Amino acid sequence: IPQMPIKEVLHDLLVENQDIPLKEKKSIGKVIYYKKERVIVVKSLIGDKMYENLKGLVKKYGWYFYITGVPVGASQISVAIDKIERKFDANYFKNISISSENKDEKTRVTIYPIVLKPNHNCHILGLGNLNILLDCGISESKKKEDTVDKEEKEEKEEKEKEEEEEEKETYEKPDDSKYIEEYLANLPQLILEEEKRQIEKENIEKELTSESIQRQISFIPKIDAIFVSHSHYDHISGLKKLIQLNPEVPVLCSRITLDLFLLRDSNFLKQENHEEV
Repeated sequence: IPQMPIKEVLHDLLVENQDIPLKEKKSIGKVIYYKKERVIVVKSLIGDKMYENLKGLVKKYGWYFYITGVPVGASQISVAIDKIERKFDANYFKNISISSENKDEKTRVTIYPIVLKPNHNCHILGLGNLNILLDCGISESKKKEDTVDKEEKEEKEEKEKEEEEEEKETYEKPDDSKYIEEYLANLPQLILEEEKRQIEKENIEKELTSESIQRQISFIPKIDAIFVSHSHYDHISGLKKLIQLNPEVPVLCSRITLDLFLLRDSNFLKQENHEEV
C-alpha cells in the first residue's frame, strides 16, 4: 500500500474526511506518528466511526492506526515492560518438560476450577509434572483500612447506623488464593487417586508398588507458569497479589494484555481524572 506523507494524512483525516464526524475530530487530544513503523497513534475520547472505518483509513493513507482513549507517550509503563521481558528468555524454558524420563508413563492431563462463581475465571491445567494457572480471576480477602481520616470514619459510622436496620448481615469476601494453595498441597494424593481410578477403569491387573507411589509424590507441586488470556477484570483480579506471593513464576500473555494490565495498575488513570497521585 503506498504511504501518504503525514501532513497530507492529517489534513485529509481532520479536514476533508467526511466519514469521521466533527465531534470525534474535536475529541482527538493527541496524535503521534512513527514513520519507520508506519503507525499513527490517535488519543481520542470518542472513536466509534474511526474504529468503524479503520480498514478504509489504512488502505487510503498507507498507515496503520492505533486508536486509544488512554494517555500516550513516554511513561514508566514501557520501562516496566522492558524489565519484565528481560526476566525470562528462551533459555529459561529449554529444560522444561511435561513428561518424566520414563517415556512409557502416561502424561497427566487435568483441569481444575479454582473458583465456582460468576465473574471469576481461574483454572489449573495439569500437564505431567507441570501446573499452569489459566487466568487469575480470584477474590482477595476483604480487609478494613487501618488508616482512615477521623472525619471519614465518623461519616462512615453515621451512615452504617442509618443502614443498620436494612442490613441483616455483613458479607466478608473470601480469599480465593487459599483454594490454589489447598489444591497444590493435596495434588500428590489427587494424582495417586486418579492413577488408581484409571487402573480400575481399564481393568488392568497392576499393583501400585511403593516405588511407583513414591514417583507420583516425588515432586513438590507448585504453579510453574501463569497464562493470562486477556486483561478483563474477571481474568486478572487476583494477579497482582499472586505475583507478589510468587515473583519467580513466569507470566505468559500477549503484549497488549501486558500493556493494559500495567496501565490498570498505574497512576495514569488517576492523572487523567486530575486526582492527586
